[in-house]
Amino acid sequence: MKNSTPRRPTTTKIESRLSKDMSRQIDALAIAVTLVGWMGLLKGVALLTVPPSAMASAYKSAGFERYFRAWMGVVLALGLWMAWEAFGA
Repeated sequence: MKNSTPRRPTTTKIESRLSKDMSRQIDALAIAVTLVGWMGLLKGVALLTVPPSAMASAYKSAGFERYFRAWMGVVLALGLWMAWEAFGA
């Protein structure tokens, strides 16, 4: 049995292109969310297992105090991007 509504080739190409673009965006968002989740898990495990003095020296060596605004800017940008991709256009 044939489909009763024939499809135009240009419409099919446009739909195909849109679905490929959407899958790339969803894949990038899924990867970003997964990486953030794993980083949060590893940080939690580290906070539970590493002594506080060693954790404090690790934070100081990473430059969290000196580059606090830069670190928070990166986190803010990542959070805004993920929110935009998840709920935006």
